[in-house]
Amino acid sequence: MSTPLLRSLLFLSSYAPATFVVAVRIAFTDLHGAAGLFAVALVLVLAAVLAFRLLATGTRSRVTVLSVEPLREVFTGHLLGYVLPFILIDLDDSSAVAASLAFVAILGLVYVRSNLLYLNPLLALAGFRLYSIWAVQEPGPREPLSFLVIGRIPHLARGAALVATGQDAAVRFVRLNQP
Repeated sequence: MSTPLLRSLLFLSSYAPATFVVAVRIAFTDLHGAAGLFAVALVLVLAAVLAFRLLATGTRSRVTVLSVEPLREVFTGHLLGYVLPFILIDLDDSSAVAASLAFVAILGLVYVRSNLLYLNPLLALAGFRLYSIWAVQEPGPREPLSFLVIGRIPHLARGAALVATGQDAAVRFVRLNQP
C-alpha cells in the first residue's frame, strides 16, 4: 500500500499543469513570480515521475483480463472539477485565493485518505490510460480479482495477458506480457 506521504506528493503533483498555466498567465506582468511558478511546476513533475516509479515497483504478477472498462472520463473530470477553477481564479483577490487554498487542502485530505493516486493528469500527458478490470492472477488462486490498472496500452481487450506491478492491491501498473 502506498504511504500517505507518497499519496500527498502525488496529489500535489497533480496540480503541476495548473501551476504551469498560472505561470503563463502572470508571465507578462510578474516575470519573477512566473519563473518561480515554472520552477514549482517542474519540481512537481519530477516528484510525480519519482513517485510513480516507486509505486510501480513491488509485487509482479501475470494477469489475464476477463473484462475491461476504459475510464477515460477520470482525467477530464479531474481537470474540469479541480484544476480549471484554479486557472480562472482572480489572483489579485486574496479572499478568493484563500478559499481556493482551503479547497485544495480539503481535496488533498480526500485524495490521500481515499488512495486516489490515479487522479493525476500527468499520467494522461505521459500517455498512460486507466482501466477497471476483472482478471485472474497467475500464480495464485484462479478466482477473479477486480482492480484498476494504469498502462500505456491504447486498447486493452478481454483475454489480454498482462504483467502487473505495484505496491497497492487496488491499483496496479501494467504492460502487455510479451513472449
